[in-house]
Amino acid sequence: MPEVSVIICAYNAASTLPRCLDSIVKQTFGDFEIILVDDCSTDETLAIANRYAAQDCRIRIFHNEKNRGISYSRQRAMDNATGRYTIHADADDHIDPAMLQSLHEAAIKTGADVVICDYFEDRQRETSYITQRPTSTEPRQIIIDLLTGRLHGSCCNKLIARHLYTDNHITFPQGVNCCEDLFVCLGIFKSRPKVYYLPQAFYHYIRNNSSITTSVTNSKTLAQDLKLYDIVTKLFADSDTMLQEYARKGIAKIVVLRSFHSRLFTSSQFRHTYKHFAHDVADCRFSHRPVNMFFYMACTGSYHTALLLNDIYVWMLKIKHKLLKCIKSQ
Repeated sequence: MPEVSVIICAYNAASTLPRCLDSIVKQTFGDFEIILVDDCSTDETLAIANRYAAQDCRIRIFHNEKNRGISYSRQRAMDNATGRYTIHADADDHIDPAMLQSLHEAAIKTGADVVICDYFEDRQRETSYITQRPTSTEPRQIIIDLLTGRLHGSCCNKLIARHLYTDNHITFPQGVNCCEDLFVCLGIFKSRPKVYYLPQAFYHYIRNNSSITTSVTNSKTLAQDLKLYDIVTKLFADSDTMLQEYARKGIAKIVVLRSFHSRLFTSSQFRHTYKHFAHDVADCRFSHRPVNMFFYMACTGSYHTALLLNDIYVWMLKIKHKLLKCIKSQ
């Protein structure tokens, strides 16, 4: 049994998968397996994966006969994982050579069930270092940090003991293909694991404008977002009132944010769909001013006005960023 299972789910990732796989097979730590699920790609993704698997016996390939979505693929990978610990990597991202060794050593040395680390956010022209230090390593506080956006709800910067999934019956939610990893992380920390924070970054998260987390694109993704809201609020139905409030408001913000940026709604349609979220998204603990007020306006019938104000606000932030950059360079 390998120490670490690295989970990769790929769909039409032929242009980026080689870099991702190269970065994993060249790790300084060798006791791992790669579980790669191809979600019925229409490009050369599966052929590339099979070539790598033929050269490295640590790579195991699974192919979905039809496109099933990220949650199905993640769960299929988890069902076939055999490692003591698991970590995920997206097919368009890559990791530094010492990532697995550093996280594994931290887990063994501290006895932690979960090791959280920082990560890099790579854009076309710059790389940013994203700190993921939790307010505390107490699981309840980490849940709050996840729901308020202080921490990223990804499984890619967290080494997680596999028994936490099996012991607590935690699975990726079928029919939800955005923030499915956040849902799983919330379940993991709700099980009260021992957590260690490693203040180093290894994972390179490639940001692009077509990210699935950007916006709702059709009625199907809208329904999936509303399902996410339902399952997260149900997850915390047996928790105290404070955690229930954080769950309700944190997920409401995510759902409204994605629809807000879609530009697919009329003002009346937006109000009809999200009016019951209005007071939750106005809470500035979850969306910073003035963005929280733009969301509130949209939910109460002024969607297009809110969009215009948000566009102006974003433009002003960009101008401010460029000015500060010019001042620093002088």
